[in-house]
Amino acid sequence: VGKSTFVNSLVSQSPCYNCSSTIGASIEVLPYTYSGQHGHSRDVFLEFWDVGGSSGNKHSRGIFYSNVNGLILVHDLSNRKSFTNLQFWLKEVLNAGRQEMTGVSISGTKERNSNYFEKNITRFPILVLGLKEGQTLQDQSYKTTCHIGLTDDAEVFFVDMNCFQESQLLTTSNKWNALSSYFEKVIENRFYPSGRNFTQENEYWRGRKKVF
Repeated sequence: VGKSTFVNSLVSQSPCYNCSSTIGASIEVLPYTYSGQHGHSRDVFLEFWDVGGSSGNKHSRGIFYSNVNGLILVHDLSNRKSFTNLQFWLKEVLNAGRQEMTGVSISGTKERNSNYFEKNITRFPILVLGLKEGQTLQDQSYKTTCHIGLTDDAEVFFVDMNCFQESQLLTTSNKWNALSSYFEKVIENRFYPSGRNFTQENEYWRGRKKVF
């Protein structure tokens, strides 16, 4: 659906037209300046783990889901099914962790064979990323009505973009600003899980420059 295209295009800030399919997982790193909540900034590295979606890797993908600080669910705007399938990917990630966390509420039913979940709590923010924006005339209103397992109060960001439009990849673009809001939340989730004052923050950041 374009995970590799997005990650490679974002990191290089230029369209990636010939990205190969991911086997297992690949890692890309993006230098990023965190703007902070107190008017100061910090330089960090955002690590993107691009996990392959092949059914052959289904039973081994779980090793890449541990200790994550954020989750990006990618779907194809020209394919409605790819959006509704996000519920299965979300379930796979949450089932791989099975630990009590805080941040995003996941709700569902207890019906047998239900595609939804009983209440789980996850500590990481989620980005639902729609790709191929502007490349399809299909009505996208279904995204506001289809249930993928997330409650209304979940800490979720929705962004649609076209990775082949270089202007959208620039740090001055509206798309980047939307992505940046998500990145800021991921960084805060990693370094400020319970909230810290300015003095505590300086102490906590000392020697910690990388976001995993």
